[in-house]
Amino acid sequence: MVGQIGFWDVQDRLLQLSRVVSALVVENRTSEGVTEVATGMAG
Repeated sequence: MVGQIGFWDVQDRLLQLSRVVSALVVENRTSEGVTEVATGMAG
């Protein structure tokens, strides 16, 4: 059970990350914007 929950948690994080990357590409963010997003995700 724990393994399955962990698996889905990882999948969810990957999905969120892919959405963030897609948004950055579409909005054509500057390096500053990318740094802010990376910092926010790390925090």
